[in-house]
Amino acid sequence: MKYKKSISLLLSAVLYACVLCGCGAQDTEQNLPVGAAENEIIAYQPVADDKMLITVRAEYNGMPENLDEIIETKFPDVDIVLRLHASSNDSDEIGACLDHQDFEDIIFSWGISTTDGERLEDNFVDLSSKGFVSNYYTSVLNSCAYNGHLYFLPGPSKIQGIVYDKTLFDEHGWQVPASLDEYLALCKTIQEETDLHPADFTFKWASGLSVVLNTWAYGEVLAGDANYQWLQKYAAGEESMIGHMEPMFELFQKLLDAGAITEGAFTREPWDRSVALYSEHTTAMTSETQMAPTYARQLNSDHQYGMMPFWCGSDPDSDYLSVESTYNIAVNKKLEAEGNEARYDKVMEIIEWFSTPEGQQDLIGDMGMTISSVKDIPMVSTDFTKNIEATIDKGHLAPKTDYTRASDSREFYKTFHQGFWNIAKGIQTPEDVMRDCDARVLELLQTTQEEKPKRVYGTAAEDFSRLETGLYIADALRRAMGTDLSIILVGKASCGTLSRIYQGDVTETELRNIGLDTFDGEDPDFNKFAVTTMTGAQIIEILQYSFEDTPEQQSTFTCFVTSGLKVEYAPWAASGEHLVKVTGEDDSEFDLNNTYTVSYCNGSFTRQGNSSTEITEPLIPGLEPEKVYQETIVELLGPVVQGDGEIRPFTDGRLVLNWDIIGE
Repeated sequence: MKYKKSISLLLSAVLYACVLCGCGAQDTEQNLPVGAAENEIIAYQPVADDKMLITVRAEYNGMPENLDEIIETKFPDVDIVLRLHASSNDSDEIGACLDHQDFEDIIFSWGISTTDGERLEDNFVDLSSKGFVSNYYTSVLNSCAYNGHLYFLPGPSKIQGIVYDKTLFDEHGWQVPASLDEYLALCKTIQEETDLHPADFTFKWASGLSVVLNTWAYGEVLAGDANYQWLQKYAAGEESMIGHMEPMFELFQKLLDAGAITEGAFTREPWDRSVALYSEHTTAMTSETQMAPTYARQLNSDHQYGMMPFWCGSDPDSDYLSVESTYNIAVNKKLEAEGNEARYDKVMEIIEWFSTPEGQQDLIGDMGMTISSVKDIPMVSTDFTKNIEATIDKGHLAPKTDYTRASDSREFYKTFHQGFWNIAKGIQTPEDVMRDCDARVLELLQTTQEEKPKRVYGTAAEDFSRLETGLYIADALRRAMGTDLSIILVGKASCGTLSRIYQGDVTETELRNIGLDTFDGEDPDFNKFAVTTMTGAQIIEILQYSFEDTPEQQSTFTCFVTSGLKVEYAPWAASGEHLVKVTGEDDSEFDLNNTYTVSYCNGSFTRQGNSSTEITEPLIPGLEPEKVYQETIVELLGPVVQGDGEIRPFTDGRLVLNWDIIGE
C-alpha cells in the first residue's frame, strides 16, 4: 500500500477491517477513517476513498517482500494492507489464529497444512470447485488436499535435489547418473578412485532425513492415487507401514552399502556439510536446494556446481525432485458471509490471477530459482539446472509428506528419524522401525483426541488487539521486575510481539504465543528481558523510533508501547512527527532530565541488519542492559497473570492513537 492523501470515512468498512484483522473492542460511535481503530493500527497510511481495502496475512520468510506492490500493480482498484505475523521458536501463533478464526482477507502462510484438520474448514474458503485449481501440478495439489477439499493452494516452491561438484566430475571424468543403479555405481567408483566422500548428507534433524528419503523413494511408495490413498489412511491410523514402505527401507540399505549414506550423517552439522562441498571440496555431492550457487559464492568457492534429481529406480521416469511451497495461500471464510460479496469477488479475482503463469511469475520475481506450482511455466535454463529440467517438465515433484494428522507431528518424525539411525547403527531392523512408527501414529492421534491438560494462569475477559497485548506485556513486566517504566516493541518478530491475547484461558501456550523470542541473535542474550537505567530524554528518543518512515518499509509497522507513561501517537503523521505527547501515568509532565529504571526486551533498542540474526548498532549509542534475565516469558509473567486472575485491555488512556494528523 502506497501513501494516499485522500481518505474515506466509511465506518462500516472500518468495522469490517477490524473484524478480519483481529482488532480489540472498538468505540463504534467514533467516526474513524478506514484503516484506523481505537487501539490498533490496520493501515499504515490513509486509505484512498476510491480503493477497496483488502488485508493480507504475511509472514517472515514466507512472502515476496513487495507483495502489496505486486497485487496493486495488477489490480489498481484495491489497496493492499499487509499484516505481518510470526511465531516464536516454541509457540504456535497460527494455531491460535485458527482456533479463534482470526485471519485477514487473504492468507500467505507457510504454517498452514493439512495437519490443521477441521480447523481448515472453519477458517478458509473451499477452493476445490474453482476452475483455476486445474492449473496446478496434481502432485503439489495433493499435498494441500484435506478430505477431498482444497482450503489452501501452494505458492511457488523451492526445489531440492542432489547437488554435485561439476569441477570434480569433469576432473575425474564422472558422468551424471541417469538411474539409481548408475548413482550407486558412481558412489562406489568415487570411493575406489579417490579419498573423497561420495556424498555428504546431513540428517541431524528429522526434516533433513524425511525430505531426502521421501523424495528418493517417492515413485515406489508415495506417487500416484493408490499410494496417496494409503497415505491418507495411514495418517488417520488406519494402515500400517508394513506391507507398503519396504521399498524405502530397501533403498536406504542400498545407499548405506554403496557408501552414499553413512551413520555419521545423523550427527553431521549442515554447516560442516556445506563447507565440505563448497569450500574444502572433500565431497562430490550433497542434498541441497536451488540456493546452492548462492551458498558456493558465499563460501568463495572456485568450483562449478549442478543439480541432478533423485533416482528411485532404473525406469527413465523414476526421477524426482523435492518441492516445498515457500508459502501456502488461503482465503478467509468470513468473506462468504452476506454483505461481503464485492470483496469476495475481488479476492477471488486475485487468487485466480495468482494461479496463472503471469501471476506465478510475478510472485516468484527475484526469489532465486524458486519454481512455479502452476503448470506450463518453463524454468530459465542454466548449467546448474540442465540435468533437472526434464524432471520439472514431467511434473515429477515430490511434495512435503505428512504421515500423521496429529497436531504434534514432531514426535512422529523423531521416531522415524531415530529408527533409520538405528538401522544405520545396525541395532534395529526395518520391521522394528515400521512397527515403532505405526505405534507412534496411534499414540499421537489418541493424545490429540484426549488433549493434554494445560496449566491455566488466568482468564482474558475479552480479545486484546496487538497493541493492547503489548501494553499488558509491558505492565506485567514492569510489575515482575519492579522497574519505574517498561517499554515493549509491537509489530516486529525479533524482540517484539506480533500476537494477541484472546478471550478465554491464558495458559502457558498463550503466553508463549505472545513471546518476544522469534529469532536467535548472535548474542545469546539478544531476546532476553532486561533492565537498564535511562534518562527521560533517552526514553523520548526510543519512542520516536516507533514508526518506520522509510517508504519501502512502510508496508508494516512497529510501535513502542509503555507502562508507567501515557503516550499519544499520530501513526499517519509526517516523518519524525509521530510522537505527539508523553506524560506521566498521572498526567504529570515527563521530566527529560530524570533517570528511570526501564524493563524491556534486550535487542529491541537496536537496529538490525539484513539478516534476522545480524545486529548492527544500538538506537542509543552506549545504552547497555544492566541486568539480563534468563527466565522465559512464562516464568516471568505467568505469576503476574495468575495474581491478576482476570485480565482485560487497559482503558485508562495510556495509549492514544491520533488519526487526525495526516502528513503530506
